[in-house]
Amino acid sequence: MQGATRILAASAVVVAVAAGLVACSDDSTNSAKRATTATAAATTTTSAAATTAAGPVAGTYLNGGTDAPHYSLVVQTSNGTGIGGTLTYVFQDGTTHQLFTFSGTAGGGTANVTPSTGAAFTFTYTGNQLVLAGCSAYMQQAPTTCTFTLQ
Repeated sequence: MQGATRILAASAVVVAVAAGLVACSDDSTNSAKRATTATAAATTTTSAAATTAAGPVAGTYLNGGTDAPHYSLVVQTSNGTGIGGTLTYVFQDGTTHQLFTFSGTAGGGTANVTPSTGAAFTFTYTGNQLVLAGCSAYMQQAPTTCTFTLQ
């Protein structure tokens, strides 16, 4: 979390400097553009770092469209590095079959999890996507794409 705190502090400095440029400049149009660009860059940097440092974004991830059979991976987060969730198969008619629940830790773009049944596995995460390692070992139904997207 120290890295995320440093990024937040650095972002605040960038925003303060950008605001100072707006106040001191004779050309308000160009200064406003610079301030907006600096603020957007600081926000983007902070959001990306927070997602990677704190773990994946909590929510429901799917590996296919809702109009066809697919898997649903619900991810919950706690205390910055703790994660848990459920992997469920969704049949075309909407009925579901829970494969397992899981718990573990996440940080730096990688999660290490232990399912309620089967062997431990890892997944990577960036932005709104998760990629499960070796998913064909525990995802027996089609589709067996290991990439899940946040809904």
